[in-house]
Amino acid sequence: AVWGFSERTLVNLTAPTRDTRRLLGAIDALHSMPAGATPLYAFLTKVAERLARAGGETVRLVVIVSDGLPEKDGAEREDAVRAAQSAGIVLFPVLIDSYRSTYNPWSPGLADLQSKFLKIAEMTGGRAFEFEGKGPKDLLDRILKGMAAEVRYNYVAGYYPASTGNPELHKVQVVLKTSTRGKVVQGARIVQH
Repeated sequence: AVWGFSERTLVNLTAPTRDTRRLLGAIDALHSMPAGATPLYAFLTKVAERLARAGGETVRLVVIVSDGLPEKDGAEREDAVRAAQSAGIVLFPVLIDSYRSTYNPWSPGLADLQSKFLKIAEMTGGRAFEFEGKGPKDLLDRILKGMAAEVRYNYVAGYYPASTGNPELHKVQVVLKTSTRGKVVQGARIVQH
């Protein structure tokens, strides 16, 4: 699926599809999105909530191409991360127009905001990408190849507890026997069953 967002506009440009023509058409439509202050985390929270309501047994990965500067935002980074985690969504932030490699004396806080944006990857099990300027011509190709490499070795652990008839909270935790085997992202959850 492809979503576009800017200022007050959040648009679903195409539903989930494997149709290359539809995807490329939706990506081209992103160029017509008006520039402006973006409520980055509020829109990301809305997308995560809509995907959660959609249900289904799919692995959900969300790529967010942004300058990482939340403006006129009605939500915090933690709200977006919490919504993504509760929907089982892994976030892949793509930072364009990075201020992190140079010091900007007029707005020293911009680099901090962009660093916080990139951290949503590690908070949800994704990977962050960073580009100075608008990014290379093969930006999407690089991102998709990086995601494919990351996802190729991801596994999802789950179980179905026996029903007791009375719903109650259970703490579920996945622990690796040795850290040399990989890493566990969001290893503990409280679930009601």
